[in-house]
Amino acid sequence: MAGGTSVFHQRLQWRAPRKGTPLEPIEEEETVSKPSIKHIDHTAQPYTGPVTFDVSSIATILVHLAAGGARGLQREKPGMDAVVAELASAMPGAGKTAGVSPDTYQAFLDITGKLARLDQYAQAIALIAQVFVDSQAWLEDQREQLLGQITDTVQSTAKRKKNDAIAKPFLLAIEYKKQSATKAVRTRKKNADAKAAAAAPATPASGAAKGAPAQGAAAQGAASATPAASPAPVTTGAAQKATAA
Repeated sequence: MAGGTSVFHQRLQWRAPRKGTPLEPIEEEETVSKPSIKHIDHTAQPYTGPVTFDVSSIATILVHLAAGGARGLQREKPGMDAVVAELASAMPGAGKTAGVSPDTYQAFLDITGKLARLDQYAQAIALIAQVFVDSQAWLEDQREQLLGQITDTVQSTAKRKKNDAIAKPFLLAIEYKKQSATKAVRTRKKNADAKAAAAAPATPASGAAKGAPAQGAAAQGAASATPAASPAPVTTGAAQKATAA
């Protein structure tokens, strides 16, 4: 397990069987945690299932895709069993009329049969795959705890004796364990920030928007304070004649 992560752990990308409960990967990325669970059952039970699988009978239909090669492939969707039954009923009488090639339908039946053969092994193999992941996580956790005991003891001894040289041969181990503490601090900060953001009141309207009604009121007040212009005097016909004279 050089480099901190085993090749098995790096390459283990188990796909869920086509039918059944998907496998749950071990999440290692730092994400804001969900509400804390009061109790997580870490009880480990010995695996008593099958440990030997002979897949030689289906070896000719097994393929290995390149990394990421499954992306974009069309997978089975709900309702396929009903579709298979419908085609079995429709093809003999209506297939030719509909223009469906017998070769195409036969190829469809062949693939359906191969998938049924894979399904015979999928559940058991998916289970042993999950057992491998669980076993690795369980053993890694035990080793991490033991390493923590070792580094805590070394640091405690060095501190008690006031002699940093005692811890010098264990520097890599001590630095390694500090990763967990640093990650825990970052995760707690993220959780606290997320909690604070969720509890914060809604952002008030911007200053410009808030000032708009006040400006409108001021403009209205200014308009009311300005005296209205005096109406022009009405000139009578007699006055017009006098002015003209």
